[in-house]
Amino acid sequence: MTSFQEITLKGKEPYVKTFDRWFGPEAKVPLTQDLRSLVLETMQLVIDFKEEIPESDL
Repeated sequence: MTSFQEITLKGKEPYVKTFDRWFGPEAKVPLTQDLRSLVLETMQLVIDFKEEIPESDL
């Protein structure tokens, strides 16, 4: 999940198109520009604070 988020935030076209297909202006769940920005900001926070889970904890 974070891989998709990282690539989307870097602006890689196929991933941005996928994101916009779900959340863009013509999407099933259209977001206003403010909400889209908030989602992208939240994605960045998830990436910034991600932590690997040790296998022993799985």
